[in-house]
Amino acid sequence: MTAFSSLSTAVLLFVGAVVGQECPRGMQSLANGHYCINDRGCEMQGTGFKCFSGTCCIKSHTEGPYPICRGADEEAEMKNGLAKNCLEESCSDGYQCEYSHTYNNGQFVCCGRPPLVPVIPPSQYGVVKINPHTGGPLPCIAGNSCRKFPDTPNCVYSNRFEFKVCCSTSYC
Repeated sequence: MTAFSSLSTAVLLFVGAVVGQECPRGMQSLANGHYCINDRGCEMQGTGFKCFSGTCCIKSHTEGPYPICRGADEEAEMKNGLAKNCLEESCSDGYQCEYSHTYNNGQFVCCGRPPLVPVIPPSQYGVVKINPHTGGPLPCIAGNSCRKFPDTPNCVYSNRFEFKVCCSTSYC
């Protein structure tokens, strides 16, 4: 037996011994069963992971099923008490889609920092001037081009329509 084959056998035995180990009470492992030798290998998986008995573990949230985001100053976007699944719907401004090993046995969630300015809910959109010929929103070019319409005098960019429209408020 050569030195290389002895080393290979030892590595295989070590890997076999650590896979499937459980984390201590109050902690949970990565969903992919990532094994480790020390904390450094776990820290590359995400903030807060530590190596316990050959398995990367992170503290569980006992207060509820909250995901842990990569950035220490980030939090998950919540919707109806659950983390928003970014494979099913888009993340709001200030959030980006990332995989959380700690949530729901591994799930893509929206993580980030909430915007400093509150987001106006869609119910507070202004009224858009409708083009009678097309049935769609009336586009505008110049800032004063909508002033001839008393109910929709503002020419503003609309995120919903992705162009400037005549609107009753500054948010359409």
